Amino acid sequence: PIKDLSIKFSVGGDLRNRKNYYYDPTTTQYGRLSNGSASLNIYDNTYVINENIATYKKEIGRHRFNVVGGFTYEQEIYERLGAGSTDFFTDAFLYNNLGAATTFDTPQSAKTKWSLASGLGRINYVLDGKYLLTATGRYDGSSKFGEGNKWGFFPSFAGAWRISEEAFMEDISWLTYGKIRASWGEVGNQNIGLYNSMATFNLANYPIGNAIASGVAALSLIHI
Repeated sequence: PIKDLSIKFSVGGDLRNRKNYYYDPTTTQYGRLSNGSASLNIYDNTYVINENIATYKKEIGRHRFNVVGGFTYEQEIYERLGAGSTDFFTDAFLYNNLGAATTFDTPQSAKTKWSLASGLGRINYVLDGKYLLTATGRYDGSSKFGEGNKWGFFPSFAGAWRISEEAFMEDISWLTYGKIRASWGEVGNQNIGLYNSMATFNLANYPIGNAIASGVAALSLIHI
């Protein structure tokens, strides 16, 4: 849009869809014991990423600047659905008609989702081609963490001196390139697993009298 400024916009994704069909006919050992067994499982996984990066480069006399700023976003959604049944009066349906059986398995389904948003910036400064300074900052937010802890700021700083460019190094033939540098920074890590920052529960069945009642049982009370 203006001189020395470039903007990059990119979108990527990974879409995975998988279906597993299974039928054990009465001509097999297990199928004979169950009088035919069928199952169907469907898996959907969607991952998307968006990156928006602006870069500004400028050289003024002895000074050279490179400034980068941007925003990125990632998200992944996973879904699963499974069902099955046994005791068919015929093998003709295979896995295409689970309702033709007389015994049904408990259906299962699940869905997970996580997202990561990041704002980032970096400034590179070079003086005379031999003194270099860099300052970087990231502001990351992950849905995997609990309320009040989702966002974090991660700065870093670096400096370098191209000593081989100095005049007093011209007579040293055995060194063609030399640089002294130091840096400091902080990084984050969101690999804590899904929903580990939340109190989680699992389905459970309880006998009450002569009947079975459905309920839930606590799995974790950890908050991160």
